[in-house]
Amino acid sequence: MECARPPLRLAVLGDPIVHSRSPELHRGFLAEAQRAGSYEAIRVAVGSAVAEARRLALAGYHGLNITTPLKEEVLGVLESADDDVAMIGAANTLIRTTKGGWHGANTDGIGAVEALEEALGVPVSGRRILLLGTGATTRAAWVALHRAGARLRLWARREERARDMLRRLDAAVAHGIWHPGDAAEESFDAVFAALPPDALLPATVLEGLRATPCILDANYGERARLGALLGRAVTDGQGMLIAQARASFLRWQAIDFGEGEI
Repeated sequence: MECARPPLRLAVLGDPIVHSRSPELHRGFLAEAQRAGSYEAIRVAVGSAVAEARRLALAGYHGLNITTPLKEEVLGVLESADDDVAMIGAANTLIRTTKGGWHGANTDGIGAVEALEEALGVPVSGRRILLLGTGATTRAAWVALHRAGARLRLWARREERARDMLRRLDAAVAHGIWHPGDAAEESFDAVFAALPPDALLPATVLEGLRATPCILDANYGERARLGALLGRAVTDGQGMLIAQARASFLRWQAIDFGEGEI
């Protein structure tokens, strides 16, 4: 008779965290997989992520999701990581290791590709996509979209940050920056925006975005405000959230904790 697998102890860390749909999603995944377990939302202030992740490892947690603004900070607790984590400079998924520490992964890029393909109705390969922002979510999306064959450009409120991001990702800096209002600039098939909910955009940027057929705001719920700013319908980040969450859960499901950990 096959031994029952131990219940999964999971949580999401972030600040703010009250808006997070992750507990609802992952409890659904647990039920779908017929796997016993729990999933909590834990508010963790900036500067406390490493200590809290260590505490949760000692408490027997098997997996953690990490959300803004802790995705970079949590790198300090990792025992090992997927190759993309070092390139992106952020992790959103932690998996307990055999040594009792954490292995880091990033599923935000998977979520971005799946959500954009759903919104576009076609694969992203060959599509012209503009990314807004330079944070952890944008960097993960850039890596995954580039790997999927999309043609990418980047805009940030401070151009030097955009240049720094492209250098970090070994991208073509000279041809990677979008200059709104430049008549020579090409149009886009889609926009992927991972900006703070309260971000204000210059009029030239707003004008350049309005004509783009597909716009995805990585924020969701009340935090998805880009559509109101543009005065048009956009796709919010619900689809991306679900896709990246499922990818995280599948990583935890693949590990038989206590026997076949990383």
